[in-house]
Amino acid sequence: MAHSGCENIYFGIESGSKSLQSSTNKRLDLNESLKIIEICSKNNIEPTCSFIFGFPDEKESELLDTLDLITQLYFVNVFNIQLHLFTPFPKTKETEKIINQAYFDPNGRNLSIGEVYNFTSRGLELIKERKNLFISYYTFDTEVRNKYRYLDVLIESFGVAKDLFRFEIKRMLRKTSLKDIYLRNEKRIMQVYKLISDLTISNPSKINKMLYNLTFNILNYEKKVFESKEEKKVFEIHTIALNMMNQDLQMPG
Repeated sequence: MAHSGCENIYFGIESGSKSLQSSTNKRLDLNESLKIIEICSKNNIEPTCSFIFGFPDEKESELLDTLDLITQLYFVNVFNIQLHLFTPFPKTKETEKIINQAYFDPNGRNLSIGEVYNFTSRGLELIKERKNLFISYYTFDTEVRNKYRYLDVLIESFGVAKDLFRFEIKRMLRKTSLKDIYLRNEKRIMQVYKLISDLTISNPSKINKMLYNLTFNILNYEKKVFESKEEKKVFEIHTIALNMMNQDLQMPG
């Protein structure tokens, strides 16, 4: 495929949990999938890997399986990773599980689908009147969704910052886990989420700057990653590069 000009392949893996692979009728061989993705990467075919979290029945242990697989992908230099909060769709098996507990939050934002909803009054009425039809605009609560509400922002930030911080992200993940990184940095991740959500118009450069800075701040906070003099020197070089990038964007820090 590489010789024929293929440059990118999109892999819809959805979950790193074998049990969720089964219950959602995906049934991928995850070990084989990882091997195939790594082969693509080594042959200059850039893989994009998509995952979903916050399924109606998802247990925390199943989410951690997904985060473990994402970590393995980072270690084979695959950083184009999408993590989407589960969105219910009409008349599906998973939606039927939560239809009665789903609720509409007009102030809700979903970075995963990159939309800022500017509803008209009539639009709001229709969404509220026809819940079954407009269920995709509704949300619901589970232990996983509540505890890891902004997890997609963390993964998005690592993807945006991969060219500058790939080495440091992998070094950090050799000493800690995505789960612990998220929980220790949840407040700053939430702040970036809200800043992006408050944008009234699309501004990719500004969003990328926010996500770059989020990764930088997380790396800086996880100080154990930069214990040696060599690591500190590398980090200082990237700090200078990040400051230059911010100046080029001509935006306040």
